[in-house]
Amino acid sequence: MPSPDITKLVIGPANIYLTENAVQQFVGGIAGAQISIKQTWADLTADNLGVTAVNKILVGVEAWIEFSFREIDLINFSRAILGSKSYIDDVTPTKRRVEVYPRVGQDLASIARKLELKPIVGGVETTDKEKWIVADKAAPDSETIQWAYQNAGQREIQARFWLMPDSANNNRLFYMGEPTITDTAPSGFTGIW
Repeated sequence: MPSPDITKLVIGPANIYLTENAVQQFVGGIAGAQISIKQTWADLTADNLGVTAVNKILVGVEAWIEFSFREIDLINFSRAILGSKSYIDDVTPTKRRVEVYPRVGQDLASIARKLELKPIVGGVETTDKEKWIVADKAAPDSETIQWAYQNAGQREIQARFWLMPDSANNNRLFYMGEPTITDTAPSGFTGIW
């Protein structure tokens, strides 16, 4: 049996970046992040087989990234919560405030930003783009934000960012790898499926 390629075995934290006002902003180091992809299927049935599916059709795909802000400040609090607005004093930038509003009717596409997750490998952020997760359009959509005050345990802000289709990039949800490769790459590889 061949030995495993240990360069493909990964564990550890990551850094998160959000593009804000056309500038990539470091959001913080995270100890755990999870990307989830949910595919929704419709069964096709035939009269003579009752409810037995004879085929399935993909009718939708959703993706999201969940992570915890461990570096607690008002700016990260504002990033995690839809409907929040942060203020920074022009004269004294250390004076800040966050206000939270019920943004009923807010559409996420209008506030979506680029989100990048870059793993820490060997104690430093990897430059290997095959290990990065990049979503061109992401927005916070947590249903519940819990921020616990307790006498034991580190306080964290749990966040969930919904990854939406980017119409400027053929409706992709996210990518991993070199962004400059086009679908007309000479290798001709078009994927497994």
